[in-house]
Amino acid sequence: PETYKQWQLRNRRAGFKQIRFDSDLVNEIKVMVKREYHKDFAVDEDGKWVLHGWKGRVLNALSAWVPA
Repeated sequence: PETYKQWQLRNRRAGFKQIRFDSDLVNEIKVMVKREYHKDFAVDEDGKWVLHGWKGRVLNALSAWVPA
């Protein structure tokens, strides 16, 4: 497995540009996860990545890319 940072570098080298998710949507997701899910689940942002984690460990990293 590769980290999301490694995928970021790989995608940039392939000629893609990362775009940011809508901040209102990300905030809505954060609120929903905090309200509806176990307290150890978390959604956070790192740059233009949206991270989903459990007990401080990143489980999934989401991003959006367009051709540069």
